Amino acid sequence: MQNKRGISQALSSLAAAAPEVTPVIRRANVFDAFAISKVLTKSIRELCVEDHQNDAQKMRLWLENKTPEHVREWIVSGASLWVIEQQAAPTGVGLITSRGEISLLYMAPGAAGTGQGRALLRHLEAELRSMGKTEAYLTATKTGLGFYLSQGWQQDGAAGPCHDVTGYPMRKLLQASL
Repeated sequence: MQNKRGISQALSSLAAAAPEVTPVIRRANVFDAFAISKVLTKSIRELCVEDHQNDAQKMRLWLENKTPEHVREWIVSGASLWVIEQQAAPTGVGLITSRGEISLLYMAPGAAGTGQGRALLRHLEAELRSMGKTEAYLTATKTGLGFYLSQGWQQDGAAGPCHDVTGYPMRKLLQASL
């Protein structure tokens, strides 16, 4: 019994001594196109099953503009595309528009539930504030609806079609930074 406890204590002290890696949020560049496409594709396929119900046609429509070529076009055109990365690997992606819309916010399956999505959302909201926006908009999926509600977003109108799945219009008043 003492050996087991000793091993357990030794391992727990090693885990405590391991440096915690803080995710980094940065503007996407063209070298990120493949990794971003992979995050988007895996997130939609694996985390959004409640929305697409594994229907091949719904997934095809949703994924058709998430290819590395499309992502590269967004970046080259100057889109405000952001990644959150851990250990130099993108784990999430977000896109904001000049109209005050968050048009993408997806996390890699392994990063879901770690707080990185919340951190990326806060960053996107701060970027919108820095652009002079006082209100932000997005269309949530069933999968994301609870998350956005928990972050102070409100439903703003009736649900409707979005990539052949149901989308929920949402808005949030952006508070000035303190």
